[in-house]
Parts: sequence; C-alpha cells; structure tokens
Amino acid sequence: MIEQFSRDAADERFRKYACEVIGLARRDLYLLGRHIGSYRYHDVAKCIEDAKRRGVAIHVYARDPEADTVNALVELGAEVFIGRELKDHLLIADGDSYVKLKPHPRGGMGVREGEAAINETERAQKELAYFKKVVGDAKRKTDFSYENSPFAKALRNPPNWGVKTDSSNLEEAFFS
Repeated sequence: MIEQFSRDAADERFRKYACEVIGLARRDLYLLGRHIGSYRYHDVAKCIEDAKRRGVAIHVYARDPEADTVNALVELGAEVFIGRELKDHLLIADGDSYVKLKPHPRGGMGVREGEAAINETERAQKELAYFKKVVGDAKRKTDFSYENSPFAKALRNPPNWGVKTDSSNLEEAFFS
C-alpha cells in the first residue's frame, strides 16, 4: 500500500504514518534527515523509544542535527551518523516499509508532505540502499556531548531575567 499525504496544521498525517511504520519495525529502524526534527514530536519520539525497548536497532543519519537531539538518540542507544550528503528525508522499518518526505523548511510545523509505503519491500529496499550509501562516508557519533547541550550553553551564557540572583542579599530578600 502506498499513500501520498499532504500538509496539515500539526503534521498529523506524517506523524500517524511515521508511528505506523515505526510500529512495524522488528529488527531495524532507519532515520535519515537534515536534522531529525521528527524526533521533537513527542508521539514520534515515544514510538522510536518503544521500538528500542522492543529490541529494534535504531540507525540515524543526519546532516545538520541539533546537539540535544543527537545526545538523546545516543543516550537511547541509537547508532548516529553525521554526514554531508542528503537528498531525501526517510524513515524505514526493516527494509519493508517507509515514510519519505519532500524537502521542507527547518523547524516548521504543518509543512511535511510525502508518501508512506507499507509492506512495499522492493521500494523500501531501494530507499535502504541510499541510507547505506550515505552512511558509508559519515562520521559515527558515539558519545554524549555535554559541551553542546542546551544546559551547558545556558550555564556558559545565562539569560538575564532582570532579577538579582546573587546570594549577598539573601537575608534581605527573605526576611524583610
């Protein structure tokens, strides 16, 4: 079954198909994208995490991912690769089913459109061959990067909330 899906306000069609394909994975799940922004959708992230708990191996290739997304996937136990080449955004389950997205702007919601192919092994194998090709030249990310995490960045450059936060006037603040 191959179904085309178009844009909708909250990318609900994409998220529905992504979770359906992830749910079909029994051995391997492959994610390929510019920044793996779909992992920021809580329902998609939960489906990926559930797949990992079922024993599915997670393989990720990204061109320009956010540090916190890479950290979360590495911590989950995913095999994460960073590379330069990217023509398609894909999610492939076991080389049998996939979701393929058309190019879209970074971070936008309601912009994802593409096709979902369920139990279309021949087509899915072609997409999987592309994933394996780009991973061959990519750098594997194996460690958690604290220096690039949002928490470390906030510690280095704390936001100014306009409130005195030094402890020299602590007694005045609480007892006056």
